[in-house]
Amino acid sequence: MTLWILATFAALLLHSRGVLAAVLATRADTSFGSCENPTIEYVQGQNGLPGFGYRPANLVNFPHGASPNIDAIAQFICSTLQNACMASSDVHSLCNKAGAEAKAKTANEAAVAFNQVIMQTPAVPSPSPSPSPLPSAQPNVTINFSHGTYHWFGDDNPKDWFDKYIKVNDGLPKVCDEEPQKLAKDYYITFECEGHDATSIPFMRKALNAAVDATIDNEDMKEEERIFMHYPDTEQVCSGGGPYPSCAYKKVVSTKVPQSVHIAVGAQIPGQGGFAQGYLRYSVSKSKGDNCKACSFFGSGMGAASALSGALSAQLGVLGGIVTIACLAAC
Repeated sequence: MTLWILATFAALLLHSRGVLAAVLATRADTSFGSCENPTIEYVQGQNGLPGFGYRPANLVNFPHGASPNIDAIAQFICSTLQNACMASSDVHSLCNKAGAEAKAKTANEAAVAFNQVIMQTPAVPSPSPSPSPLPSAQPNVTINFSHGTYHWFGDDNPKDWFDKYIKVNDGLPKVCDEEPQKLAKDYYITFECEGHDATSIPFMRKALNAAVDATIDNEDMKEEERIFMHYPDTEQVCSGGGPYPSCAYKKVVSTKVPQSVHIAVGAQIPGQGGFAQGYLRYSVSKSKGDNCKACSFFGSGMGAASALSGALSAQLGVLGGIVTIACLAAC
C-alpha cells in the first residue's frame, strides 16, 4: 500500500471522527528508519485535553497523548525518530527544523508547518529495525508544568500518590489506570499514561518523583523554582457552635503541587538496557492559578530551568541527555 493510499485513508477516517487534521505533504521515497508518518494532527477534545491541541498522527510508532504544546509533541517525535526508529542524522536535523517552524505558528498552521517540513525528508537507506537505540543516541525527557497549582494544609508527599496510582496495565501499548482517584477535600487526581513497553511508565513516574525530590523541601532554591513545595502557613481553627464560634490561628505546613504535569520521554534507561518511550500526564480537578511567576521565571533565561534540568538529569541517570523544563501554557 503506497503512502498516498495510507494518507488518503487516514484523512477520510479523521474527517469522519470530526478531527481537525493538519494538511499532510506526502511524497514517495521518504525514509524515517523503521517508522512511518511522523506528522502531527491538530485535534479537539482528545485524551482529556479541553479544547484544541496536538498529537502524533501515527500513534503506533509515536505513542503520545494530545498536548496543548506542539513543541512537546515535536520534541517527542524527533527523539523517537533518532532513538527508536533509527532514522538518519539528516532526518533528525530536519525534524528539529520542522519543530522550529511549528513553534513560530499557532493553531492548525503550526501542525501544517511541521508536516510540510518533515515530509520533505530526503530518501535514505532504511536500516534494519532494532529493538534497542544506538549507544550514541541522546536521551530526551520533556516535562511541562501547568501554571495552576493545588494547595492543601499538611506536609504530605505527592510521591505517595504517584507510587500508588501510576501502575502499568497489561496490553500494548502499555497504559496506566485512568480512573480518577480521590484526594483530600473532594479533590480528584487523574492520570493518563502510555508507553511502548513495560519500562516506559515506571521511568516517567521516576521523572515525576525526581521533580518532587529536587524541589519540595529545597530551601536553597528560589520559591519560583520550586515546582513542588512545602511552605509555612496558618490555619484557622474554630470551636463552639452558634453564630459566634471561638476561632484561632495555628501554624501549619502546607503543600503546593502543579495542577497538571505532562512528561514525554525517549530515553535509554540506565542500568536496565530498556528504552522508555511514551507520555505521562496527571491533572487535579481544582486549582489556584498562582504558578505564573514560576512559569515566567523559567522563560526569562535566569537559569532556573537549566538548574532543575541538571538536577533531574542526575537523578534519572541520563547525564548528557536533554531534560527540557517548561510550562504547559502561557499565563
